[in-house]
Amino acid sequence: MKRMFVCLLFLTTLSTYANAQEIPVAEYSGGYSYSSVKPDFLSERGNAHGFRADIVLNTRLFGIVLADVSKHCDYSAS
Repeated sequence: MKRMFVCLLFLTTLSTYANAQEIPVAEYSGGYSYSSVKPDFLSERGNAHGFRADIVLNTRLFGIVLADVSKHCDYSAS
């Protein structure tokens, strides 16, 4: 019981520090993706390479998504 109380106290202390952090004005992220796809049951498996990117504008209450783009291309049967 004492150990659980100490853990809850520790987590409560950490949450106050996390709440004090400032919200960034904008966030952006992007990445590469690889998919091994099989379009239907009888076709051969193929590879698709692609990307993903997004931009979010943050306000005090919520975030507004300005752009969210993803694309897979170069499908080739192996």
